[in-house]
Amino acid sequence: MYGGSQEYSAAEYYKRALDIELTSALLNHQINIKDIKDSNYQITRSTDSLINKKLLEEKQPPEFEGRYSIKDSQFSKVRITYNKEFLPTKIEWYYKGEEGLKWYTWRTYSYPFKNKSDFDKKLDEEIENIKEIQEENEGD
Repeated sequence: MYGGSQEYSAAEYYKRALDIELTSALLNHQINIKDIKDSNYQITRSTDSLINKKLLEEKQPPEFEGRYSIKDSQFSKVRITYNKEFLPTKIEWYYKGEEGLKWYTWRTYSYPFKNKSDFDKKLDEEIENIKEIQEENEGD
């Protein structure tokens, strides 16, 4: 069982999580560092240029493509904001919602570690915590 769902294998669950969290908008290889710098760290593109049309044919398309395929909530533009390390921090959709035609935030991303070393240190600490908990529970 992965994430409370028995209907997906580990590989399928990973793919769905990747599709939901990263989306075609971020996996689009047409956006490069020069584009990000030139646009002052905020890229705006037409939805058609970012949508993966093959995913629209899936039984359960990722959220990005799924929302695009619903005419009532279809968005015309996507804006992606990046930090100085060229990592995405926010994705917005431009569409007519409850508050009218405007930009709506769809996803935000944060990066709590300053570098790989800090991440590795925290990961090692968490692994040790898990080992300690497992040792404590062995007698139960």
